[in-house]
Amino acid sequence: MVRALSIFLGSLLSVILLVSAAAVPPVAAAWADRATAVPHIFAGALPPYRTITAESFENLSRLRLTSMSSFQRSDLEREMALAKQTYEEAPPEVQATIQGRNLSSATLYAQRTAEDMRATISAGNSAFSWLEQASDEFDDQRGRYQELLDELADIFERGRGSVSAVNTRSGQSLVSYRQDEEFIAASTYKIFIAYSMIRAVEAKSILWSDYFGGTTLAECFDRMIVYSDNDCPEEWLHQHGYRDAEQSAKLLGAKNTVFSPSGFHTTASDLSASLRNLTGPDKISGKSRIRLLKALKKQEFREGIPAAIEPHGGTVANKVGFLDGYLHDAAIIDTDKGRFTVVIMTEDLSWDAISEAAEAIYRYL
Repeated sequence: MVRALSIFLGSLLSVILLVSAAAVPPVAAAWADRATAVPHIFAGALPPYRTITAESFENLSRLRLTSMSSFQRSDLEREMALAKQTYEEAPPEVQATIQGRNLSSATLYAQRTAEDMRATISAGNSAFSWLEQASDEFDDQRGRYQELLDELADIFERGRGSVSAVNTRSGQSLVSYRQDEEFIAASTYKIFIAYSMIRAVEAKSILWSDYFGGTTLAECFDRMIVYSDNDCPEEWLHQHGYRDAEQSAKLLGAKNTVFSPSGFHTTASDLSASLRNLTGPDKISGKSRIRLLKALKKQEFREGIPAAIEPHGGTVANKVGFLDGYLHDAAIIDTDKGRFTVVIMTEDLSWDAISEAAEAIYRYL
């Protein structure tokens, strides 16, 4: 504000001095000499449409004083008073010239100001309309999400269920239903063993063609994922230890997964984060990712998430786990709506319950 007023005053004084020099009467000349003592704020030029009439200068300025600091106000008021006094003491012919010049530019200034105001009001109306629409969409989405949560609660009513669904591209959590509850991992722990094997191969400490567990590591890997064979991961744990498996889980973003002789425990959110990281470029190479996804897509237990997604034309790369009353399905799904991780962990429920929950999640996505 101070800068704008300074520029205006500078323009005002420039006109006064220019006309005074041209008039050359003794009074005007003497006045022009006195005017040169006006402070530095008079320096500068201002485009014509930003110039205002001398009469409106004081009123306009005072409207803005309330937004300034006390120091700025007092400084500006002194300079305004000096500018006003300088103008009032100018010869009549100088004042007339100033007013004649400023009146025409003041009209243009008013037009520009009106245009700016109309544009601002239009932009404000557009923004308000957008906010109303966004609010309506948010309310609708919130309503749909609550309906999904209610449906999942009904599906899991006879047992215990947990769900995590994440957009693999953005990492946005789309569905979270008791996703941090701990479950016995059952065979879903083999996802972490698979990553441990991939890390070892990429570190060149073992080859896929090397003998391992009575066969090659590559064959061992496929049996573990496709048929949920237990001999391969148990031999890996025997040779590499629980600490290595748990470290692999942590590297995948599984914060609450535990490996111990008494059992393996994990959560839906941990499995979802791990599957998402395994689909990206940061944790494993492209060749390793292709090997893993190929095995997961061939996984022979298809009664859970695949039974819900594949009829819609989607593909499912998943690893199941079942032990005693625990039944889990952890999947990467590719659909017409995008790629997502969907993890459903249950206790004392069925494959039908998992498939029904996956169908509800798909409708929501």
